[in-house]
Amino acid sequence: MPQSPSPICRPRQRGVAAVEFALCSIVFLIAILGMFEMARVMYLWNTLTDTTRRIARAAAITNPAQSAAILQAALFNADGTLPMSVNITSASVTVRYLNNDLGPVDPMPCPAQNQINCSVNSNATDCVRFVEARLCTGIACEPLPYAPLFLPAGLLPWQLNFPTFATVRPAGSLGFRPGEADSCS
Repeated sequence: MPQSPSPICRPRQRGVAAVEFALCSIVFLIAILGMFEMARVMYLWNTLTDTTRRIARAAAITNPAQSAAILQAALFNADGTLPMSVNITSASVTVRYLNNDLGPVDPMPCPAQNQINCSVNSNATDCVRFVEARLCTGIACEPLPYAPLFLPAGLLPWQLNFPTFATVRPAGSLGFRPGEADSCS
């Protein structure tokens, strides 16, 4: 006849399942939050890449004097920020107009004058051939910092930075429309 367990051993086994559940749930919760954070990083990476493409496309076909319209065409929220990112705003956007050697065109000609400059000499330094859109911060164009969603600021000893997303695209009309009043005056 099998012996039943001693009543002395039973009280030591009480609560074991609760402790195991508590330990496992902490690991599970950290893994879930880590997956959410990685998904957010991937979402923002894709969004930032797409944003530079949108800005470069809008800048290539829009008059440079209408920079607010260029940014509004590319950014998603009405307050000028990107979704799920509190530190990326329209101030993080840099648009540069480049010549054939990828040097900046300065001073920037109006769209009609640019058409004349490019038709006379396509290698001229005052002929806008490319448009570059870049997402970065500051004058030195520092990389954009990533702010974790689930961790308080300053908790980690390191900071994750996105690269300076940049898109270079051939310049289009820059807003020039033949037959319309000249916008150079």
